[in-house]
Amino acid sequence: IFCIRPDNSGNLWVGTSDGLFCFNGGKMIYHFTSSQSKLPPGNVYEIFFDSSDNGWVCAEKGICLWEASTKSIIIDSFPKGFVSHEKIRAIYETSGHDLYFLPEKGPMFYSDIPMKKFSYVDSIPMLEGKQFLSIIEDDMDGMLVTTNNGMYRLSSDGNVMPFSFAD
Repeated sequence: IFCIRPDNSGNLWVGTSDGLFCFNGGKMIYHFTSSQSKLPPGNVYEIFFDSSDNGWVCAEKGICLWEASTKSIIIDSFPKGFVSHEKIRAIYETSGHDLYFLPEKGPMFYSDIPMKKFSYVDSIPMLEGKQFLSIIEDDMDGMLVTTNNGMYRLSSDGNVMPFSFAD
């Protein structure tokens, strides 16, 4: 088991090495695997439910969407150039409804929820070569990012502030 996440309908989703499970009231509602659904192959590392109630499912070989309105997994709605075939470890939604994707390796990726505006985040020299682990918005219009080598604050004006154990 890699993650357990609730959705806005009272369901509990579980990402595992044996696929994606959904429970409600103690009963299994769904069990998706790559052999019987559109779930990408491999471990399911993360499930993130955005403000539109869609679930972003991050597996070993890419991502898919749980579309709440149709109750189905979809993979064909990703535009060309999107990170849908990368190993994403975490997703975060800002208060402005922007999504940040943290890959296993490489730069962060940004998108709006409808995937109309997206791109890799510009390279930040201080963060090059580091593995991103988590991200959260602070109350001063910046982002706090944890890596395999410390924590950093990215301000909206492009400044990067490293934190050490003393902080």
